[in-house]
Amino acid sequence: MNPEVFVQPSVILLNSDKDFMSFGDEANDKYLNSESHDIIDGHHYFRNFSILETIPNLRNCKDKRFADQKGRNVKLSKVFIETFTYLKKEISEKAEKKFPNMSITHWILCVPPTWKKDAVEFLKSAAEQAGITTNLQVVNEHKAVLRWWFSEKGGQENKDGTFLFVDLGGGITKVYGVTSGGEWIASNDTPGIGGLSVLKEFQRYMEKVFTPEVYEDFRANYRKDSFNLNLDIIRTIFSHERDTTILQRSSHFEKLKKVFRHINVDKEAPNLDFQDIDDILLKPLKQNIEEGINKAVIELPSNGTVFVFGGASKSDILYEYVKSLLKDTSSFHVERFEHPDMAIIGGSIIEGINLKK
Repeated sequence: MNPEVFVQPSVILLNSDKDFMSFGDEANDKYLNSESHDIIDGHHYFRNFSILETIPNLRNCKDKRFADQKGRNVKLSKVFIETFTYLKKEISEKAEKKFPNMSITHWILCVPPTWKKDAVEFLKSAAEQAGITTNLQVVNEHKAVLRWWFSEKGGQENKDGTFLFVDLGGGITKVYGVTSGGEWIASNDTPGIGGLSVLKEFQRYMEKVFTPEVYEDFRANYRKDSFNLNLDIIRTIFSHERDTTILQRSSHFEKLKKVFRHINVDKEAPNLDFQDIDDILLKPLKQNIEEGINKAVIELPSNGTVFVFGGASKSDILYEYVKSLLKDTSSFHVERFEHPDMAIIGGSIIEGINLKK
């Protein structure tokens, strides 16, 4: 199976009346590059809303509100309904072009097994209100990963096996075990490298280094550079042997220094201390992974397969770290997917279609 992948960042832009404007990369470009105060101050810009750390355990999700870039609250259901409406339109158009005269027969939502029932129903309801109703299936993430792994290996599925899942997602890092019968245990959900609480902590660090005045000026007047600078820093700390030249070559970092020199005429712009950044971004993430694995291994039988997936699983630093935590547990075999997105997308398709049989 080679499904066509359509990946967009979870970013949405609504106008002042809270009507849909754009999504994904287009929303980022429209907002971050805009010089119009009507857009900058009047529109509602939401980033990373799909990885809200509170969603998995929410009750009464339909009443939950989410703050935009200016701190103004909008119903979370509105944000997700508009998102699903856009995705339905985009995917339907792409499918029509590739497969003329054929209609979409299945819609599949993939969620972690740790999500509460209310949160799953909230997501499903938002999709249905957006018009996604034809054979709408909700698939558990771990079942999707297993389906894809077995299909890639070309072997017989062994649902009686023991599995440990380490999901190094951008917003939330999840570690959970699955025993015979498919029941998940030993869940450990914590903020990931792109988690909202982690990003806030990083913002406080940048304000400490460059002063709140400088950093706020940079974020306000160089919005896209601020966004891309965060990516450059994350790429640096995850790079092989800490390639600091990534940041040295960063035009976005140079613009931050420019703002500093403009406000502090007689001072040299400071550099970043990667030990401090490690303590803020990488060290807590490693601790969360270790706690999750230790917790799960205690409750699991002494052998099985460990799946490392999610966007940050591409990092050799984190992958080797996971393996090091299990080096004394030789009976656990560690697997990493070459294309982490495909483990979820392809596996969800297989699992979703099988649910209908």
